[in-house]
Amino acid sequence: MGIVDIGFSNFVDNTDYASPAAQEYATSAVNSDWMSLKPFKSRNVNIWVVTQQVDIINHYVNFYYGIGLELNNYHYKQPIRYQLQTATVANAPAISLDGTPGRTYKKISWQPII
Repeated sequence: MGIVDIGFSNFVDNTDYASPAAQEYATSAVNSDWMSLKPFKSRNVNIWVVTQQVDIINHYVNFYYGIGLELNNYHYKQPIRYQLQTATVANAPAISLDGTPGRTYKKISWQPII
């Protein structure tokens, strides 16, 4: 018999953002406020496909295990983008979009002339 349970996701951030390891991963502008979650917006859903219970002590203490899928959805107060490549891009282009009605934007690709 399968089981579905839902709940709220959260985490404890004990990162020392001034440490060299944290500075290697993120810039010096990153602090603990960047990873703040919106309360009650972050949630999880667990779908247990197969479960089993083993009685250990006179049906009072049980070991319960199973195979399932755990889905977490985190909502941060600040917009966060996870990237595989964390190296800083030199001379990264600044992008500014205004809200002018009727204006359209398109992405173009270019290659420098060598």
